[in-house]
Amino acid sequence: MYNLTPPHPNLLPPGEKGLAATLTQSWHIKARRAPTRLIIGGLAAAGMWIALLSAIVFAASIATDDFESGAFAGGAGWLADWQASCNVDIVQKGDPQNGSRHMRLRAGDGIAYRDVDLTGWSDTELTVWVRAKSFEDNEYARLMLGPPGSLVEAMRWDEDDDEYHLFTFELSAFNPGGVFRVQFESHMGSNSDELFVDSLLISGDLPASAPVLPVTPLLECVLDNGDGTYTAFFGYDNQNETPSALSIGADNGFSPTSPDMGQPTTFEPGRTSLYPNTAFSVAFDGSNLTWTLNGSVASASSASTQCSQPPPPSLSLIVLDGEFDDWAGPANIVDSTGDASKQRGDI
Repeated sequence: MYNLTPPHPNLLPPGEKGLAATLTQSWHIKARRAPTRLIIGGLAAAGMWIALLSAIVFAASIATDDFESGAFAGGAGWLADWQASCNVDIVQKGDPQNGSRHMRLRAGDGIAYRDVDLTGWSDTELTVWVRAKSFEDNEYARLMLGPPGSLVEAMRWDEDDDEYHLFTFELSAFNPGGVFRVQFESHMGSNSDELFVDSLLISGDLPASAPVLPVTPLLECVLDNGDGTYTAFFGYDNQNETPSALSIGADNGFSPTSPDMGQPTTFEPGRTSLYPNTAFSVAFDGSNLTWTLNGSVASASSASTQCSQPPPPSLSLIVLDGEFDDWAGPANIVDSTGDASKQRGDI
């Protein structure tokens, strides 16, 4: 019989007492299939490998290490190398679970830990093969999980059968979400007491990306300039919560004129203002003018909805220097020296 000591409830994070990490041994493996998970139990040896393959294929890998590099810097997806102290090494001896190498902790107070960034990931899991050998009374090894500085005991091995077993830990019980640490510790009496670790995988689901919503071009109105030309006033409606960028070209262009008629290439969220404060305007001859924006179109012509009134003239500072007897504007003006106190006739 392979006896394990589960984590004590008082060691679990606040609000999680009584919730132990879900673990599975070689006869009970969790396989993830997006968008749901299937728990496959009571598997024969062949079925076990199929389930494990499913877990690898359908789960998004965050960080892995099979120790085949023979170095603490092996694997992928980690923030840094394994940090090991005391009696920890990567060896070929001892019948690795997979390949030709595995990590070994012996005797003393050996510690091996490694950090991974779980920011943005959900439904995170740790799967790892572990083998305990030659433990005597009061000897144990354990796995600590959580953010650095607030690790929680996830599993303690205090008896052994010298066989590899697969364990799966749902990391939601250990406050994942940023930098997360996986730490193995040995608390045994001699070098013949060993804990082996192999084929470690952290997997999870990234949040579904928000769908990209359309940016719709709008023709607000057309102004007849009275000289045979017209001005079309355009805007847009961006339904996304963040700005959208569309460069001049097939996805943001005019026809049959030049594609670039002064339209924006960055589209802020929301709807632009109505006439006369539209996003931009285009002078044209009244024939059909079409703005294509990411597959949607807005067309203007002399027959389009007419603007209600001409836009107000632009106001600018008038600077006078010299005689202005015919000036009929405001009494207070600014002369070329910047003096605004002078009255009409003073300059």
